[in-house]
Formats: sequence, C-alpha cells, structure tokens
Amino acid sequence: MSNYWDAETSYNVSIRPFTVYKTCYLYYISAALRSSPFDGAGADLQLYRDGVLYASAPFVYPFGFSSPSFNNWVFNITLQPGTYTSGMTSASFSGAYVIQYFPETNRFWLAGQAYIVDIYGNVIQPQYSVAVGHNSGNVNQSSYTVAMGYRSAESSQQPLAIAIGAFAGLSTQGDYAIAIGAQAGQTNQHANSIILNASGTALNSSTSNAFFVSPVRSTAGTCCLKYNTSTSEVSYDTAKTFVIDHPDDKNKYLVHACLEGPEAGVYYRGKGEITNNTYVEIELPDYVKNLATDFTIQITQIIDKKNPNKIIHFRTTEVEDNKFAVFGENGKFFWLIHGKRADITVEPDKANSNIKGSGPYKWI
Repeated sequence: MSNYWDAETSYNVSIRPFTVYKTCYLYYISAALRSSPFDGAGADLQLYRDGVLYASAPFVYPFGFSSPSFNNWVFNITLQPGTYTSGMTSASFSGAYVIQYFPETNRFWLAGQAYIVDIYGNVIQPQYSVAVGHNSGNVNQSSYTVAMGYRSAESSQQPLAIAIGAFAGLSTQGDYAIAIGAQAGQTNQHANSIILNASGTALNSSTSNAFFVSPVRSTAGTCCLKYNTSTSEVSYDTAKTFVIDHPDDKNKYLVHACLEGPEAGVYYRGKGEITNNTYVEIELPDYVKNLATDFTIQITQIIDKKNPNKIIHFRTTEVEDNKFAVFGENGKFFWLIHGKRADITVEPDKANSNIKGSGPYKWI
C-alpha cells in the first residue's frame, strides 16, 4: 500500500486517497487543532472503499481530555485491499488536519514528530520481511529479512539479513549477514558475515565472508580452527594443522601442519649402531606387519666428531617379518622407514565422487 496519508491543512478534516494492497488493521486516525478547541460531537469520519461507504467512526476525546489538542476517530476495523477515500458528516470544524498514519506499523506522524503506538516493522516495510520488537526493522528494512528484539536492525537492514537480539544489526546490516545476540553486528556489519555474541558488549565485523564469535574459551590441546583475539574472528587454514603453546614464548602459539602425499602412508624412525663390523638387525613393532606394506628404508651415517672425514657405506635389506638388517663397518646411523597403509584414488572424477565433510577436512 502507499503506507501514509499526507498531512492535510484545511478547514475540514479529510484524508487523501490511499490504496491498500494487502489486508491490514486500522486502529485510529488523529487530527490536531490549529486554532481554538472545538466540540467534535456528532461529527463522523467516513471511509469509502472503491467509492462505496466502508466504515464510519464518531469522534472521541482521547486520553481523557475534555478540550482536546488531538482528536481521534476510532475505527477498529480490518482494511481489505482497495482504494480508500474519506468524507465527513459535518463541515463545521475549524483549523484541523489529519496526521499521517501507517496502518501496517501503527505509526502516526505530526509535523515531522512521530507519535508511536507499538511499532513493529518500519515506515515502509517490504514484502517477505519480519520485524518483532520495539523499533525493530524501523527504517529501510529490505525484503526477505528478519529482525527480532529491541531495536534490532533498526536502520538500513539489507536483503536476506537476519538480526536476533537487542541492538543486533542495529545500523546498516549487510546483505546475507547474520547477527545473533545482544549488540551483535551493531554497526555496519559486513555482507556475508556471521556474528555470534554473548560477551555483553558490542561485537562488530572487520571483513566480509567471515565468522566472528565472543566469548571463546581457551583450552590446551590440538585444534583445527584459529581464533583472532583482536577481531574475534574464527577462521581455518587449508592445511591440516595442530596448535600447542609455544615452548619458549608464552605470548605465542606453535602451529605445525600435516605432511600430505598421494597415499595413506606410515613412518617409523630410529637410531642404530653396528659393533661387529658386519651388521645389526632392527626390529619393528609387532603390529606393523599387519598394518603396512611396500616399505622403503633410508640410512644416514652419524659422523664421529673425532674422525669426521671417515665415510661408512651402510647397506640395508628389505623389511621381512618385521625386521631389516643394516650392513657396514662399525658406526652409528639414523634409519627412517615409510610404508603404505592403504591405496587411495589420487585423481577421481568429480562425477563419480561423493565428497564428505566441510572446510579443509573433506574425504571420499
């Protein structure tokens, strides 16, 4: 509908024509005296729908005044779609004019000042939007939006945004943004961002396409997400990481990433020594023979500081029965074994794949 009636300055109370596009509820219309008070007894304000008398309401004194500065015509009716005009049963009034009225929001205006009766929704609330709470979605609420809570999304909520909680998304909430909790996304929340706030203070976004939450509890152990204590943003690395307290700097974390490759691999490592100038046998854990196959072995000589130029050529057998032997002269060495735990399809076709998981941790 047109959502308002223009202020009318005339000697007779009148309403400019307006159109209702969807069913709405009309409570009352107010008029204000511009000169001396008058007795409005017997003066009915009439509403015509598409040229046919639809309703008639007598004048009543509002708020207990006997000589009112405001005059009400109370309808208590439901307006069906149609074009409405007005009429009066008496033309004896002097200096009265009808203030603007917004039936979808119960908002009344006079000379730029608002007289409010339970505002839910904005001055021009669009289709498919929801506003619940005082001043929620009050000004320029866009379509397909939700505002719930005191002054939630009060001004300029953009399309498909959601604000739940007192002052959530208060001013200029971006497209597709979600703000949950008191003062979540209070000012200029970025588009495509999520803010979850239970901190008791305002929490705003610093960038779009991001997730912000407060408070977050710090615990020991590994994790897959990162939390920026300055901006309250939660993010993740594309690498599979683990985070521990830094062993030397208490103000830092230590972050390591996982080694990746085109197989489900395992590794074992250790240190050995030949003392008989022939060989030494290295035994792996009992379970390895039932866990992995296709082993490879790397041997690295440990140099003797007293004789650093001495080179020993170590040689190794394959792994058999969970054992392998290293041959050579007397000396120490490091050993490293890699094995294959399972086969994987390294380059699957997208059309034949069923991807599971989200973020960096996806699997087939």
